[in-house]
Amino acid sequence: MEKKTISTIKTLSCNKKKFFSGLESKKNKEIDDDYYNVIDKYKVFFYDVEIFKSKCNNQNKDTTYYRAEINSEEYFPSQREIRRLFVDYVSVNQFNSFKSSKISEIWTFNKIYNLIEEFIEKNYNISIKEKKNLSIYLWIIVMQFQKIAPLLLDDLINEIYLLPKNRNPIIDHSLHGRISFFYTYSPLEVNYIIKKIARENKKDLTMINPSFKGDFYFKPFFSIRITGDIKPYSFEGPTANIRKLRTIPFLLKDLEENNTITKEVFEFLSYLICIPVNMTIIGPPNSGKTTLQTCLLNLLPNFWRIISFEQTLEFIPQENQHPHLIRYKFPNYQGSNVKMTIFSQLSHLLHRSPDFVNLGEITNSQEAFAWYQILSSGIISMQTLHAAGIHSIISRIKNILEIPNDLLISSFPHIFVFINKKWLGKKIQRRVESIGELVSNNINEITISPIFQLNPKNNKLVMIKSLENLKIWDYLFDKSKSVHLYDLKKLISIKL
Repeated sequence: MEKKTISTIKTLSCNKKKFFSGLESKKNKEIDDDYYNVIDKYKVFFYDVEIFKSKCNNQNKDTTYYRAEINSEEYFPSQREIRRLFVDYVSVNQFNSFKSSKISEIWTFNKIYNLIEEFIEKNYNISIKEKKNLSIYLWIIVMQFQKIAPLLLDDLINEIYLLPKNRNPIIDHSLHGRISFFYTYSPLEVNYIIKKIARENKKDLTMINPSFKGDFYFKPFFSIRITGDIKPYSFEGPTANIRKLRTIPFLLKDLEENNTITKEVFEFLSYLICIPVNMTIIGPPNSGKTTLQTCLLNLLPNFWRIISFEQTLEFIPQENQHPHLIRYKFPNYQGSNVKMTIFSQLSHLLHRSPDFVNLGEITNSQEAFAWYQILSSGIISMQTLHAAGIHSIISRIKNILEIPNDLLISSFPHIFVFINKKWLGKKIQRRVESIGELVSNNINEITISPIFQLNPKNNKLVMIKSLENLKIWDYLFDKSKSVHLYDLKKLISIKL
């Protein structure tokens, strides 16, 4: 078969609005067209993105919207034409199996994309960039993701909230804060996206199982974590929260630029974790716990054997940084009599001989108990935990996660880092607000002794406890220097 050239593709080109299949009829009809103020424009693949402000007819206030449309200068075959060619390329039986409702017969998203790349490579004589754009274009058509695709592909979008009852989705944008998507989503469209990604995670949403949490990695374009709910759990209709996961980890300079942490405090934490000591990063949801955790984990020595347990793969290791890293993912597979969970596997951890363990997020009392069991055996770990502040964490661990006092003591030395989020206008500011060490008194009462605390007067993280007086040294200096290599002078010389 003769390969099609770019000129052949141009003859099949379609108007950009047809790509959205009637999207214009689903836009927010309350927008006042007389008041339209564009505040930003940029390009995402073959999309033209426009951020603009407008007023709703029934409200006397501005609303910021996000709109993306196919660039008029890009040329693609019509949807019907390229879909027909792809179906001809792949056997009809295989293509129908993709549309089947049986989970075991559905192709994965990445397998479909690999077939598309193969199809385009054999049929189109175009440049590498054009092949990439055409491949993602066809994948969007096959998956019927026309409307949500620009939101998934745009690296400036951090989170997407799909709402019930034909409402405009909400977007957390890196530059413009919380804004609205220009087009509404029907319950059928939200339901389609949730169930599609649920099946990718080997789960099926039903009236009996109306909620799920999973992830989706479409390399090299985007990675997401999604929480979806349908009726009867979400009684107004299907809804979803899609968090975009970075494919490249944050570095220290990124956290400094975002005012999340100072360089000096980060050096203090990175030094402690390499001694190592147990470290728990706490904070409310979406406060940046995993981001800070990833930054610190990427500083661990590259000769250490690191084992990572995760329910969703949020830890982003730097390339070639951890050759001895082993990662485990433990979703709960529906319909199985045996559930492979973090809790069920931690008992085997000692036989895997780790130098350091990343436990991801501790979500329930079972995981917390298993976590403290491994700490009592001498294994050092880092984990995240939801908490309202550093002074409330002990109460949460004891009363809600049901960890007894003797297990708490067995986790020494243990550092807690509290990272919080606050709204500055429509943008979220994430910041480390306090750091403390776990200590006990003569009657074994457990508390957290603050080391750094945010000063509300100057809004700076200041040291309130001398580094020489930290209780962790009482524990560490009892250890063999052949095992723990540390330099106290280097630590104390940090200028804070």
